Amino acid sequence: MNRSKMLLRSLFVATAVAGGWIWWRNTPRGAKNKTYPDPHSFIIYPPTTISVTRLPDNKLMLKWNLSANVVNVYARPLRADSPAAELLTPLTNQQELIVEHLTADTRYLFELELADGQILTTAERILPLEGGVNFRDIGGYQTADGRSTRWGKLYRSGDLSRLTEADIAYLQQLGVRLVCDLRTTAETIKYQNRLPHHPTLNYLHTPIYEREDAMSHLIATLILRRSQLEKVWLEGIYIKRFVEDGARSFGRALTLIADERNYPAVIHCTAGKDRTGITIALLLSVLGVPEELIIADYTLSNLYFNEILSGVEADAERLAIFGIQTPDLFPFLTAQAQIMQQTLHYINHTYGSIEQYLLQKAAVSPATLETLRHHLLSQKH
Repeated sequence: MNRSKMLLRSLFVATAVAGGWIWWRNTPRGAKNKTYPDPHSFIIYPPTTISVTRLPDNKLMLKWNLSANVVNVYARPLRADSPAAELLTPLTNQQELIVEHLTADTRYLFELELADGQILTTAERILPLEGGVNFRDIGGYQTADGRSTRWGKLYRSGDLSRLTEADIAYLQQLGVRLVCDLRTTAETIKYQNRLPHHPTLNYLHTPIYEREDAMSHLIATLILRRSQLEKVWLEGIYIKRFVEDGARSFGRALTLIADERNYPAVIHCTAGKDRTGITIALLLSVLGVPEELIIADYTLSNLYFNEILSGVEADAERLAIFGIQTPDLFPFLTAQAQIMQQTLHYINHTYGSIEQYLLQKAAVSPATLETLRHHLLSQKH
């Protein structure tokens, strides 16, 4: 590190310590005990006519609310070898089914055959990984033109460094071909991914940004601009650091996902809610998924608040010298609908549309967008 950088860092530390002491001295004690709402209250569950829920005993409950009767339900293992579907049971005017005899460590795609001959598909959105954080399938979202995103093609996730051997075997069985890592270089070194050992697995590091001054900026905000924390999080991080400065990285990630050799693919960061959240929001938008569904998908990260919190507690402890407590990080640890809503509004207002942002700012080709639609959307009926 050269002398000027050392001097700048020393000045920042001195300023931060002084600022922290001033803030601590002048802030009313009641402000340090501010309470926040339950993170789960931020969740907007995407509306659906078919759902799959894992019960505590690892049974699966299928529920549906359809105009036509379901006459048969099939289960198809989502594996690389694409085995045949198994008929679970013929049905008569039912609206739910508990499935209990399927292999516990296998992921299934369920096919519902309707009385009119139509076939609808569904799967678990949240994968039951022991050490995974925020690992979800983006399938099953309806588009404006009547199609839906395909199950088992693209997964979004947080940290993969704590996967168990059972988790790794589960992902290997899925036949994952690409892991696109959006984290900084420092994060990839400190928390190394645990991935399936497979010759066809392609790992690509595509950082949205390199941390450098990010923590300094957030500490300064926490100390000196506490009342403007959410504003700085939106404008300084989501819009400036991610949308504007990270545009080409988002473009590279989406270009990787468009390659048919890379499916099934996993795209992830540390919490799976911010860098991954914006990437998936951009993708779902160009696929034609309505904004309300995009935002709902984003808020599902709040299901993992406790896991996300535990991942930053060690770093948060080092901020105690500045009078910063872990609860003060609440806006950074949650996925609040208005943050994504305002981010998408900014992109649409600034660039005309999400698609134009990707074409102009992120350098994604029109052919890539069409390829994404081809691979990730079901065919029109």
